[in-house]
Amino acid sequence: MNGDRNEREQPGLWDEETPTTDKPESDQPHQSVASKAAKRSSASEAQPSTTAPPAPQAVQRPELDIQDLWDAARVAAYLGVPKQTLYAWRHTRNGPKGFRVGKHLRWHPHTVVEWTLSLERD
Repeated sequence: MNGDRNEREQPGLWDEETPTTDKPESDQPHQSVASKAAKRSSASEAQPSTTAPPAPQAVQRPELDIQDLWDAARVAAYLGVPKQTLYAWRHTRNGPKGFRVGKHLRWHPHTVVEWTLSLERD
């Protein structure tokens, strides 16, 4: 960006200034996001990583929380099907039993799990 009268770089719209605990804010000159990123990358190169990357998981399943109500996107993600398939099952009364809250469809998580278990039993 263009400099001001003192030839300091002006922050951009999305630049964030994060104060450090070493010096008070008034004593620190303004740093751009690029210079902060360069400092972070050089600092991370100096310290070797001691943690191994997490092992890749085949399928991400949402956590089962009985207190929540699931929407169509969450049920579809849990079952691994498109939302349109879920709506088609509902229309033909083949899928897990859901209900309306106002104009929104919701499912109890235990109902969806029980429906999948009943498919295994049959």
